[in-house]
Amino acid sequence: MGNHIYSISIRGLRALIRKTAMRGWTVEGDGQWESAGPAEAGPAVYVVHHQNLLGPVCAAALMPEEARLWVLHVFCSRRACFEQYYGYTFTQRFGWVRPAAFAAAGLLSLCIPPFLHGLGAIPVYRGTREIRRTVDRSLSALLSGESLIICPDRDYASGSPETGEIYNGFLHLEKVYFRKTGKHLRFVPLCCRREDRRLVRGPEVRFSGAGSFAAEQREIATRLVETMNRLAEGKKERREPR
Repeated sequence: MGNHIYSISIRGLRALIRKTAMRGWTVEGDGQWESAGPAEAGPAVYVVHHQNLLGPVCAAALMPEEARLWVLHVFCSRRACFEQYYGYTFTQRFGWVRPAAFAAAGLLSLCIPPFLHGLGAIPVYRGTREIRRTVDRSLSALLSGESLIICPDRDYASGSPETGEIYNGFLHLEKVYFRKTGKHLRFVPLCCRREDRRLVRGPEVRFSGAGSFAAEQREIATRLVETMNRLAEGKKERREPR
């Protein structure tokens, strides 16, 4: 890959994770994964189940190509990151005492935004007018041949291998991309299977343009979820004959 999305330090960390925490993990797919990157096939939107951070970490570490990760905007600035961890995560969700929550939130707010910047992450301003900034940055990346990684789960904290209800607003990227290029965007489901240590790439899905956008949006969202769940059950299916 000629042009890198990730900084030198992130690429080094990525290599370290592959050799340590994710040692023994393999990458497979339905058909040939485009090892040459998106230059020939066009950029893709990789869709992965969050699984309480397993999905984005697994995808960013193991995918053959680098891709820009969608991240909630509160984690992309120091102040907002601190307020998220101190005001909600550690105090309300985990019930920590405030001094401990303050110290942990302060440390993480110093580390996480620079890390995400090095990862080339795109802030997601969900539920606000600022979402246009997310779309504009995403379109710019796609037009430059860069792929995206998106975790559209409604329940990010779920550790279940099964993908539940998702937000489907990210599929509007199809509209802006098609308007600019005349080509349909590739949406590729991924599955991170902890039980047999595999990152599995499912078959890509594209809009056809034959029906209404709203109808196709619902259909493709359903197909992505069904495919990710089918891939998640892969090992169970192989075990049954034994």
